[in-house]
Amino acid sequence: MLPLYKDLQNEPPGFTNAGNAGLWFNRFFNIYPEKIKSGFTGDKLDIFEGERNKWFDDFVGKANESRDERNGVLEKQARRQIDLVHALRGCTEVYKTEWHFITGMGLPHPVENGFLWHPTMGVPYLPGAAVKGMVRSWLEVWGSDEEKNQLLNLFGSDDKDPEKQNNAPQAGDLIFFDALPASGVQLGIDIMTPHMGDWYAQGNNIKNIQRESEKVPADWHDPVPIKYLVVKKAQFLFAIAPRKKTHIKEACDMMGALDAALTYIGAGAKTAVGYGFFAKDEDKLTELNAPPEEYVRIKIKHEIEALGLGSIARMLGRDINKTKESWGSDIDTYLECIKEVHGDTIRRWQLSENKNEKKTFRVIFPEPDHQ
Repeated sequence: MLPLYKDLQNEPPGFTNAGNAGLWFNRFFNIYPEKIKSGFTGDKLDIFEGERNKWFDDFVGKANESRDERNGVLEKQARRQIDLVHALRGCTEVYKTEWHFITGMGLPHPVENGFLWHPTMGVPYLPGAAVKGMVRSWLEVWGSDEEKNQLLNLFGSDDKDPEKQNNAPQAGDLIFFDALPASGVQLGIDIMTPHMGDWYAQGNNIKNIQRESEKVPADWHDPVPIKYLVVKKAQFLFAIAPRKKTHIKEACDMMGALDAALTYIGAGAKTAVGYGFFAKDEDKLTELNAPPEEYVRIKIKHEIEALGLGSIARMLGRDINKTKESWGSDIDTYLECIKEVHGDTIRRWQLSENKNEKKTFRVIFPEPDHQ
């Protein structure tokens, strides 16, 4: 019997790109061997590798299909959070991943490696407690003497180890918000290949090395490929606010420590191999901070700046009908931004022999502008 409601046993629901990816990942994994489908046992579940890998691929594909659809919801949430933090006289920054990022890898899951999802939004995130711990770890090692002396006031304790605390724990002066994606998240799959699992699990119990050679750490063991979920590309909104208005300066000063921690020690799992490092994304923060009437134009301009001229030529040449449908009511704003960003270059396409470039010129510079 699958771990699903009775009515869903014969026809399990499918994951759609409009669904909650976190809920599906955590609750609807159903690739189990036939021998245990009739009931669970206390033994470790030996999952079929091929079926499990297909489930992983399908999940990531469906989740990434919904990336653009979720942009609007996540950006609205980010703007609301910025308004809240500013009302509290706090500070915000947007950071983008420099490479892979994993959150909640140690959580239990049938595929061996878990993942942390926001319970209602269904996206990866970094809890405020994790942000707070990362910043504190940076200050404990690399902070100034003055900052180290303020750990009790800023974070609520003078030492993370309760046995080493000289003062009673208290509420810290700063509020660390959950770091939520400010736009759609691109997921991916990575692979680890442990070679000597029996050595790590039972190496201290070897009684006869000749009969228990599988427990010996040696180069004749075959690697065991294990897939796990990662964030490949994302932008996260980080925010710190003062608990009282008397600590506004401390809250904004702490953003410097946050920046250093994200740049040099990283967040999440596997930072030792390059995961979890971030860089500031000032363009995205500018978008989110813009007044509502300017927000769409700034967002579109940043989108155009990221496109190559070749892509623009194809979009306004060969694929013009598809582009018009995609841009919808914002098409005039897109054309204005293209003219503003790339107008000088596109003017030279008037005499181009490339059909896409010539058509793009006519779209950006209609007949009255040709003179």
